[in-house]
Amino acid sequence: MSILTGSGRSNISIQYTIDESQKAHSIGPWKVLPATKKLSSTGDAAVISGSVRNKVSVWSCSLSLRGEQRTRCVEQLKREITTLSRLRHPCILEVVEPLEETRGELTFATEPISTSLANSLSSQSNPEYQLDEVEIRKGLLQVARSLEFLHNSRRIHTNLNPHSIIINAKADWKLAGVGYLTVLSDEHGADSEWVLEDEENRLPPQMQRDMNYVDPMYALDRRASTSNDMFSLGVLIYAIFNRGKPPYETHQSRSSVKVNADRLPAPLHTGAWNSLGGDVQAILSCLVTRSGENRPTAKTFQSLAYFNSVLVSVLQFLERDSFAARTRQEKVQFLRGLQKMLPQFSPPLRKRKLLPSVSDLLMQMIEIMSDRSLLPYILPNVFAMTGQISSLEFGNSILPQIKSLFTVQDPPQNQNLFVSKMSAAQFREDVMPLFYSAFENENIAVQENALQKIPKLSDVLEFSHVKDVLLPKLAALFAKTKILSVKVSSLICFYSLTPMLDKATLVEAILPTLARIKTKEPAVMVAALAVYEAVAAKVDRETKATAILPRLWIMSMCPALTAKQFSRFMQVIRQLTDAIENEHLAHLRDQHEVQRHTENVVAENSSTRKSLSTTINTTNDLDFETLVGHTQSNQRSNIDLLSDQSRNSSIDMSVLLDSVPQNLAPVHSTAQPPPVKAPRSTGMSTSAVGIPPSTLHSLSPPPSRPTLRHSQSRTEGMGMAQSSGLFDALMNNAQSSDTTWSASSMQSPTNTTFAPKLASNTAAIPPPGWGGGLLEPDRPRHTQSTTNLPTKSTWSDFDPLK
Repeated sequence: MSILTGSGRSNISIQYTIDESQKAHSIGPWKVLPATKKLSSTGDAAVISGSVRNKVSVWSCSLSLRGEQRTRCVEQLKREITTLSRLRHPCILEVVEPLEETRGELTFATEPISTSLANSLSSQSNPEYQLDEVEIRKGLLQVARSLEFLHNSRRIHTNLNPHSIIINAKADWKLAGVGYLTVLSDEHGADSEWVLEDEENRLPPQMQRDMNYVDPMYALDRRASTSNDMFSLGVLIYAIFNRGKPPYETHQSRSSVKVNADRLPAPLHTGAWNSLGGDVQAILSCLVTRSGENRPTAKTFQSLAYFNSVLVSVLQFLERDSFAARTRQEKVQFLRGLQKMLPQFSPPLRKRKLLPSVSDLLMQMIEIMSDRSLLPYILPNVFAMTGQISSLEFGNSILPQIKSLFTVQDPPQNQNLFVSKMSAAQFREDVMPLFYSAFENENIAVQENALQKIPKLSDVLEFSHVKDVLLPKLAALFAKTKILSVKVSSLICFYSLTPMLDKATLVEAILPTLARIKTKEPAVMVAALAVYEAVAAKVDRETKATAILPRLWIMSMCPALTAKQFSRFMQVIRQLTDAIENEHLAHLRDQHEVQRHTENVVAENSSTRKSLSTTINTTNDLDFETLVGHTQSNQRSNIDLLSDQSRNSSIDMSVLLDSVPQNLAPVHSTAQPPPVKAPRSTGMSTSAVGIPPSTLHSLSPPPSRPTLRHSQSRTEGMGMAQSSGLFDALMNNAQSSDTTWSASSMQSPTNTTFAPKLASNTAAIPPPGWGGGLLEPDRPRHTQSTTNLPTKSTWSDFDPLK
């Protein structure tokens, strides 16, 4: 994205991405916008002058003039930027990209700037741009240092005013506007004259020198000297304390300059004069004079009492060149003391000046890969100064500068970060590696420092990160350390993380770690007690009873515990015991209630299950319609009727036999009946089908074949769950009449019970399958065929349990 208005494209617009979303600064004829260096094909930012230069400020000037006037303006601007590019000093604005001329526009790039002093003075009502007195003193010293540099090389600025002072991104004051830089002919400059006097009047007003700040000795007497700049510096100081207004207005007229100059120092005693301090008034009285004999030089100006301030000295110490020239011991001592001095600086100054300066030192260490040992001393100051800035600003300006330091493991870094200034994802990805490196460090102080920060991070770390990453590293540190303080700090971390862990993690990770504690130190025991108590609040009663309570009893027997500590153990043990008792009793009551409810449901549904049991046909299969729950109204089978009648033990046997269908009558057959398979159980007991167990045991089998042998185990094994209603009736009748079953009674035609049905038989025999014992078939099963089907008049193949 380019700011060019013409059709041409400059090299700057190709190499840099200019942010046109920002508001452009107007400085003289120039429009200034921030820009970022584009990445090269290898993905690395361009390296300029040995430092990584990512951000710059792009200056552009679009000329709408034509003819000779345009040519004159272009020449003046080129002279200014070319001169500025040749001047190399920390207090002079640094040119990064040289001037480029395209069709209709001039462009060049400098170090990142914030604004000009003129714009800052006109915005004093805005707290963001309001200048702090310490900042003013520091800025004036920087201006004086730049003038000293020029004067030592026999040059004078001759155009010092608020527009020619640029405030960069680090709040340093930089000298610019050197379009009228004049070279002195000798040491005293007696032969030098006003440069470009005729051409200057033909330039646009914003490109001319501001006559409100020009020394009358230079404008009126045509004497060029280093004292000319000192006069302009005095007027600049007055304007700074008077909301940007100089002591008098000349309206670019030399006659007005003469009138006001002859009245000096009277014009100074108006406006803000009475509100100025005595030191400032003394400085102005020396600098803003008609003649230049008593004016201090740029060097002596820096030693005035007005600048004798420890806060100003701190700011000067932080300058890159000054800091780099110090020894390591001096740097460490300064960085340690800086954190104590920070409260004395105003929040705007900490934000505009201190924080950028300290961040610049960090970037310098990263670039030159030296003095890494100072990082633990620099970072605490950075974090202390970021308290007043927003999270957005921290993420955009501060975090990118210090992010690369998070991977530095030697030396160990400080983890005292402002969590509120970073998103949770940023903190987990960028900052947590610092903690993990500290856990693995052999320095005990580093480990303790990291462990002390963990309890404060519960709101930032998510469950999966704690479970999969943090907790294993804490457990490893706890297991390997032999330092008492580290063990206690680790237990405190476990305690703080317990509320965010689930039951499975507590049982699988925390409890096994605590179970491996071998030390008997009271501090470790008490800390472990707190963790156990927190875990017990989230686990079930069985874990409390089997994994926690026994360990507490073991730990409570530690002989080194005090009486108060032992009482604390007993209190927790009693609480856990009561909780386990109450929870288990409640569980048993609930279990009993569920069992009772289940039995009631079974009892209510017993009739349905009995009906289902009695519908088993001769092939041991269920009727399909009954199986699926379909019933036909007013239609009941004879088998169901017999089943209902069998429940009455006093029913007459002849009535039962009369109710049997003729097709179920037994048929004489010499073939052995098939073995009877145990029917599928339906869950019904013998009592459910109307046969008490005592009745089955009371049956007396006949002594010889065909004799009914009583087989208790066989009968009980089958459960009598699927016996037919006819068999139930026979059993009940036999019990009620005390009839002894024998072969002769079964064959006698005079038997009162069986006579009606057995009279027509030629050879009375018991029903097939009853010869080997009760419910025990005495012949194998035969395949069903049409020739062996039972008929209405025979009992040849009837088996009541088939």
